[in-house]
Amino acid sequence: MDMMMMEQPTLFETAASERVVPALLSALDHAITVIATRHPHRPLLLLHAHREECIALALLVVERQCVEACDATLSEALFGMRRARTGGGGGEQQVYDLDVKYHGILLGKQGVTVKALQQASGAKISFVKEPSGKVVLTGNKIQRSRAWELLTSVKDQLPKVLTKVRNNEIQKGDLKSAPEMEGKA
Repeated sequence: MDMMMMEQPTLFETAASERVVPALLSALDHAITVIATRHPHRPLLLLHAHREECIALALLVVERQCVEACDATLSEALFGMRRARTGGGGGEQQVYDLDVKYHGILLGKQGVTVKALQQASGAKISFVKEPSGKVVLTGNKIQRSRAWELLTSVKDQLPKVLTKVRNNEIQKGDLKSAPEMEGKA
């Protein structure tokens, strides 16, 4: 599985996640009713009269954003749960040109670098060794964008850091505080 390995949700989290959206809907309905009652202006009264439609529309927008941004419904995102991918489908693909000479650096020893990049971005990253070299990013738009940003950052920074390691300018264990790698995967 290319996604982050997540623990199974507890029974509490599963039960609570099913109650989050109805509870939020009730709270929003109550808030609209109280505001419309205390401030009886025409727009608020119209909002109150059509509150069920407004709430359904707001919920649709929020749920869609959550699914696009983090592959989870609102309640799943609140409890940190992730959906397991079941073969095929995994999102849209985007292909970028990436010279073959960088593939090894970005893969890392036993794939450790690419696994970290996949975990940080949520996108699946695969390399194609055509004459010019390419990288294929699979996931939603945000995941693909983050993966490309991380890939280019590592591609630009890692060779400089490795040169410093070879020249004994950086000792083993010092990379966590290397200024070139701050904020990078």
